[in-house]
Amino acid sequence: MRTDEHLYEELKQLKKEVARLTEERDLLKKAAAYFAKEQR
Repeated sequence: MRTDEHLYEELKQLKKEVARLTEERDLLKKAAAYFAKEQR
């Protein structure tokens, strides 16, 4: 595999991971807000 192909593949994977982590973070933010509201 050429270096640029390798970098392109790695970039694709990293973008996918960023999207997944962003989703997880948003879900955790919502959960934290929900539980903070429940505590009152």
